[in-house]
Amino acid sequence: MQFKTLMLLLAAPLLVYGQMTTEQKVTDFSSLSQFYVRHYTPANWKIVQFGFDLSDLRPWLAKVRATKTDMEYYDVAIEYLAMLQDGHIRYTVPTNFQAYLRFDVDIYDGKTLIELIANGYPMRDFPIEIGDELVSVDGLSSEQWIQRLSRYGIGANESATRRRAADFITFRPQQSIPWAPQIGETAKVVIRKQDGTEKTYDLPWFKSGTPITNLPPVSGPRFSVSESNSLRNPLDRYTRLAAQWGVYTGERNVEAESLSAEEREARSTQIGEAHPVDVALTGLGQLTPLYGPPAGLRLRLGTGQNDFFLSGTFPLDGKTVGWIRIPTFGPSNTTVAIAQFRNEIAALQNLTSGLVIDVMHNPGGNVCYAQELMRYLVPKPFWGIGYWIKPTLAWKLVFDSRARSAQNPLVETWERQLLVEYDRLVSAAYDKGEETGIYPICAASVVVIPQDVVYTKPILLLTNEFSISAGDTFPAMFQDAARGKIVGIRTGGLGGNVNDYFNTGITEANLRITRSLFIRENAVPSPYGPTRFMENVGVAPDVKLDIMTRENLLSDGRPFVAAWVEEVRKILQ
Repeated sequence: MQFKTLMLLLAAPLLVYGQMTTEQKVTDFSSLSQFYVRHYTPANWKIVQFGFDLSDLRPWLAKVRATKTDMEYYDVAIEYLAMLQDGHIRYTVPTNFQAYLRFDVDIYDGKTLIELIANGYPMRDFPIEIGDELVSVDGLSSEQWIQRLSRYGIGANESATRRRAADFITFRPQQSIPWAPQIGETAKVVIRKQDGTEKTYDLPWFKSGTPITNLPPVSGPRFSVSESNSLRNPLDRYTRLAAQWGVYTGERNVEAESLSAEEREARSTQIGEAHPVDVALTGLGQLTPLYGPPAGLRLRLGTGQNDFFLSGTFPLDGKTVGWIRIPTFGPSNTTVAIAQFRNEIAALQNLTSGLVIDVMHNPGGNVCYAQELMRYLVPKPFWGIGYWIKPTLAWKLVFDSRARSAQNPLVETWERQLLVEYDRLVSAAYDKGEETGIYPICAASVVVIPQDVVYTKPILLLTNEFSISAGDTFPAMFQDAARGKIVGIRTGGLGGNVNDYFNTGITEANLRITRSLFIRENAVPSPYGPTRFMENVGVAPDVKLDIMTRENLLSDGRPFVAAWVEEVRKILQ
C-alpha cells in the first residue's frame, strides 16, 4: 500500500508566524524519530555496522533544545538522518532558493577540479578552465568544505558522499542546505591553474528563488525547485559528448503508462531509486555516457525521440562487439522499453561476439523492471529480487493484497499457495513485532526463469558509485548469476526500496524512507565482513577502473574507454 501523505504531528500546536517554540521542535523531532524507528527496515543493520541507534534520542533532543532558529532545527534533523549513512534518505526543506558560482566541480585524482563552466560565468574578469583546481572558498579549503557539506548529500559509501559534497561547494540549494541564504554577495575563490600558479577571485554568487529563515504560516505558499528556473543545468556537461555519440537530445514523445490502482500499489513496493534532488544535482539517468564512443562505433538506438537506450556495435580484432547503455531503471513506459530491449538483444545476439552494458550514473527506478531486463541476459534460472522487511501495517496490507489477487483462477496453483503462505508469515511476524525472512516482490518466486530471447555470449558490465538502488540490484543479479565481468567502481550501496512522504506537521519537510533491504543469493565479501545485504555494500567490480581522473576529464574519457576495451578483448579470447 502506498502512502504519499503522512500526518506526523496530529497533536502539534497550530503553526503561526515566527520561529517554532522549543516544545514544538521537540515534539516534531520525536515524531520524526518514531516514524523512522517504526518503518525504517535497515535500523538494526545501522546499529551493527555504525553503532547508530535511531531510538536513542537523548543527545539529539539536547541539540534540538539548543537551536535558536527554525533553520538550525532543520540542520539538526538532517544531521540525525545523515548518521544512518543511507544514500536514499533525504530531508528536504520547502524552499526554492539557490545560489551558484556558475561553475561545477567534482573529485578527480583526489582533487576538486572544475568540470563545467556554465553560461553566464564572467570569464573575462575571472578566467578559469576545465581541469583547474578549486583550492578554497572564503578561506576554507575544498577538503574542509567537503567535510562541512557531507551531511547534506550523504551517500551509502564514502566516495559518493564526498562527490555530492564537492558539488555543493559552488551550488547551494536551500532545500538541501538550510543555511544556504547566509552566504554573501561574493565568494573569495582561490583557483590553482594547471601550470601550478594560483589566482584569487571575488566571484559573484548568482541567486534565485525565495529564501526562508523561518517556517511560513500554514496558509502560506510552499516552494519547490520546479516552481522556479534552476540556476544551473548539470546536463550541460553532456552536450559535447552527446554530439560525439549522435544522441537525440530533444523532447521525448513516449506516452506514459496507464496503470490501475492495483498496479500503482504494486509499483510502490518496487521503487528503488535515487532521490529526485540527487538526480537533478548530479545529472544521473542520462542517455549520454560519461565518455566518448569507442573507435568505429556504429549507432543503433539513441537517435530517435522514442529510444530508451543508446546502443551500437564496434569492431575489435576482426570481431563485432555490441554496446548498450541502460540510463535508468525508471523509464516513462516500461512496456515500450522492454519491447525495445528485447528487439535489441535479439539483434545483438546475431550480430556480435560479445556485449558491453553500461549502467554507470544509473539512478535506479523499478527493481522488477531491472529484473525483467536481466531475463534477456542470463540463459539459466537465476536469483532475482528478494526483500528483507520490517512487517509494518503497510507491508501487511501489501502481502494481503497479493494473496487476494492470487485467487484469480488464471493464477497457477503453486503461485497461489506461495502467495497465501507469504501473507500468513508476514501477518504472523507483524503480530509478534518480528522481522521477516526473504520474500520475492516481483513474482511468487525469487528464482527467475530466462526469457525466450537471451543473449548467450560474453558480457562486460560497466558500473560506478552512482549505479544506485535498482542500479545496485542489476549488477548484483548479474554477478550472482556468474554472467560475466564487472568493470568500474563499487556500486552505490543503496540497498532497499523506498517511498516518499510529505510531513504535514510543523516542518513541512519532505521525507524519504527505506522500507526493505535487498538480499543477494549468497554472502559476499564487503568492508563490513561477509553479507548478503547490498545496503552500504554495493556490488564490487571484478576489475577496478575509475573514470574520475584529470586525464579522462580533459579527453572525454579516452583512457577509460581504452581500458575497458582491453577488458573486452580478454573476455573474447
